[in-house]
Amino acid sequence: EITLENLTPETKYYIYVQANCGDEDGKSQWSNRVIFTTTATCVAPSSLTKDAATSSTVTLHWTKGADDQDAWQFRYKKTSDSEYTYLLLENHASSTYTLTGLDPATDYYVNVRAYCSTEDQSKWCFANQTYDLTVTTECGALTLPYTCDFEGAVETGGHFSSYPVPKCWDRIEMQYGSYNYSYYPYVYTQSSDAHGGSKSLRMYKTSNSANQTIILPEIDDQYDMSSLQVSFWAKAGSSNQTLQVGVMENDNFVQVEEVTGISTTYAEYTVFFNEYTGNGRNIAIKCGSYSGYIYYYIDDLAVEVAPPCHIPKNLEATVNSDSQVTLTWTAGLNETTWNVQYKKATDMDWSNPISVSATTYTLNNLKRGTTYEARVQANCNADDQSDWTAPVSFTTDCGIWPIDNANALFEDFGGSDFPPACWNWIRVSNYYGWQHSTNVN
Repeated sequence: EITLENLTPETKYYIYVQANCGDEDGKSQWSNRVIFTTTATCVAPSSLTKDAATSSTVTLHWTKGADDQDAWQFRYKKTSDSEYTYLLLENHASSTYTLTGLDPATDYYVNVRAYCSTEDQSKWCFANQTYDLTVTTECGALTLPYTCDFEGAVETGGHFSSYPVPKCWDRIEMQYGSYNYSYYPYVYTQSSDAHGGSKSLRMYKTSNSANQTIILPEIDDQYDMSSLQVSFWAKAGSSNQTLQVGVMENDNFVQVEEVTGISTTYAEYTVFFNEYTGNGRNIAIKCGSYSGYIYYYIDDLAVEVAPPCHIPKNLEATVNSDSQVTLTWTAGLNETTWNVQYKKATDMDWSNPISVSATTYTLNNLKRGTTYEARVQANCNADDQSDWTAPVSFTTDCGIWPIDNANALFEDFGGSDFPPACWNWIRVSNYYGWQHSTNVN
């Protein structure tokens, strides 16, 4: 019999024994192999599970590795994060603990180990230290600002299984006569129809369909609904389309504003809730009126407390001639002065702000056949201006080009467009005739 000492904890060993019969008889063959693993000085807990969860907490339970253990270390992080948060819990004989301060509707990795001393901790509990336990907090009222790019977690249970919506969102599904389409609206994966990333929210409208509505999570009651704004990017299958933005009240949609002018390319739209006086807490978006069949796409949505100086809306440009364009817009709230800027689309710098006191302004002395951008900013007072609107793009007419000393016609064909702006051509076919070449020889 022999006692082996100073072995390494939690380590597998192989042992063989050989008889030593003296100088004359020598040594025997080695015995069969015996395998053993030394125990841990700090034994790991086991069976980590989630007992309960709320929108900001997760209650965990585990089985102690030794009855006298009363100190624990936790690690946890969002599944999308790279770094863990560590928490040391001492003088805690219970094998249950509640993590707090978590975000609603969020997936986390969590784990626990025994903390026997500053020099001695057990292995992590879950899945032989290789993996963490994944837990998900419940939905809760939104705190602001809130953003959704439709790239994150989705509801996948029940009627959301194949056509999901963002986590904690809901929908009123499209009805076509007596038939119910159980998949619109939903998160749609197609990068060509997303404003950013690969996903967007897809809605569908037919001439006889009704009620299709996407419903955001409840807004926390610390916010006055009339102080909020929602902004989003949207496009549709054809131009001049509309979406209705409002609030759900007892399962009824109450419209706040109809967003108009939605086209086949993405543009940003902002709706202010300053005139809303109801008691609803869920912002919702509903398909607009349309007599045909059409898709809508929504992306990069944000809900936040509106700034006191609201951004102007519905900026449009009407080309009057080869040198003149009229801009029109709608006041964001009750401001009476605005700043206007414009530039060529190829330029980096904007013009100096032009102060105006009406919701229309005419730009003169522009260059013919040229694409410009313009934007507007509310000027509420000397110390408070809104954000600039998204630029509106327009191209001046070509008109009749006078050839005189002040208006020489010069073209070096260095641009990418051919024929150049305001030029035309007559070709025999696509393979013969005038061509644009980068070969100067």
